[in-house]
Amino acid sequence: MLRLVSSTLTDNVEKTLNKIIATNITSSVIPAIVETSSTLLNEKLASAVSQHVAKIVPGELKASLAPAIASALQEKDLQRVISEQTASKLTPQIEQSFATVLRNSIVPNFTTLAQTSTKKAVADVERRFTEQLRDAEVQRQKDNAKIEQLADLVLGLSKTIHEMAAGQSAFQEQILKLQRQIAGENSARSAGSTEGDVVPSIEDPELEGITAMMTQGRYEEGTIQWLQSERQGELFDKLFVRINPQYLQRLSPLVSLSVSAALTSSFEQHVDERLSWLSTVLSTINLADPEIREVAPKIMDVLQQRMQGAYMSIAESNVQDPALRVVSTLSRQINEIKNQSQSFR
Repeated sequence: MLRLVSSTLTDNVEKTLNKIIATNITSSVIPAIVETSSTLLNEKLASAVSQHVAKIVPGELKASLAPAIASALQEKDLQRVISEQTASKLTPQIEQSFATVLRNSIVPNFTTLAQTSTKKAVADVERRFTEQLRDAEVQRQKDNAKIEQLADLVLGLSKTIHEMAAGQSAFQEQILKLQRQIAGENSARSAGSTEGDVVPSIEDPELEGITAMMTQGRYEEGTIQWLQSERQGELFDKLFVRINPQYLQRLSPLVSLSVSAALTSSFEQHVDERLSWLSTVLSTINLADPEIREVAPKIMDVLQQRMQGAYMSIAESNVQDPALRVVSTLSRQINEIKNQSQSFR
């Protein structure tokens, strides 16, 4: 398309240039040349006539004839006739000469110059157009990359929110189920007693209090109450074993880390659940936290000793127990956390 524009522009420039030059020559150049030629011819004619007359006319007539000739040559009508005759003779020759020069020199030079300028302009336009296309493509790729990143981020955030909502719902259901179970057990005990019984119905205010806190979403408060109790193992077996340990990720780092001590205080019951909870606790440890990094080595020492004892106890009962492999894996993870915490110092 640019080449077509260039070709059309060159043809139009050549035609327009021919027309402009021919018009200017006809209207301005030729009249000026004719006028100048006529004036010069009149002057030269007067001089030439005077000299010629002086040679052939006797001296007696020279004095009176020369002024008369000069006066006659100054007549307007004579000058007009001479000018018209000169113009009629010179105009075709001048036009032919200028046409030849115009055709052989001026127009080709102007045409070449116009073509060169047009080609340069077309090349510049093509170059700028190509650069703009390249820049637009680069920008489009950048925009696509940003859009993909944003889409991935939104998708990931949506999944996270969905998982959190699902986890929250499941956790609340577990707490409510546990609360109903405890309430049912208490009701059964009350219904099974008679007036003659000397043993009153068994109640557990501490367990009920912690259960209420967890049901109300006061997770950290309920967990701290559990950690401060002297019945850590018993409370885990009765209550926390039924709770999804993922809620630990919402607790403060120190509280979450302290749960590990309560989990390993006993491995008499619910060994698999305790190991699962311990794995969750270890995954929440962030050694970039100065407080965690400070206490982690001591707690890891305690956990190592307790995991060794658990391994020996489980192995005595059943050397093929799958829990032994889990204990070994957690022991290595505990040792790695200990070494990493010490390397920060």
